[in-house]
Amino acid sequence: MDRQTEYSQFGPAVCVIESDPNMNHQLGKLLAYLDSPILHYMSAESFLAESEGIEIGCILADGDQLGTQSPEFIDELSQRGLSGATIIIARHANIDDAVKALQRGVADYIEIPQPDRLLLAKIRQVISRGVSASGPRPH
Repeated sequence: MDRQTEYSQFGPAVCVIESDPNMNHQLGKLLAYLDSPILHYMSAESFLAESEGIEIGCILADGDQLGTQSPEFIDELSQRGLSGATIIIARHANIDDAVKALQRGVADYIEIPQPDRLLLAKIRQVISRGVSASGPRPH
């Protein structure tokens, strides 16, 4: 069974792009409070290669990991209709990077650590907007 088939019955997924296993574990525990499947990807490349056809509610991407590839990644998400479903998180936020990401259409750029409730609220907000690879979901 592929990821698309396996998770489509549970609604839109939260896709986490994070290469640090410890951070992945922490995010997994936090995101367990959501009523959405959580899919983990070790890189932007693996997400782009493996997420085709998955109903995506939110993409949580590590801005530190994306580094200089961030603009190209966000542009690719825009082409797929997903930039508005993306939250960039960064341990070392850079104002210029944040402004550029927001100008390219990401939903938010958050410096971490932040209170868990803030991050969960932002993710829920993005999911409720209904942006997915197939366009806005009917409400």
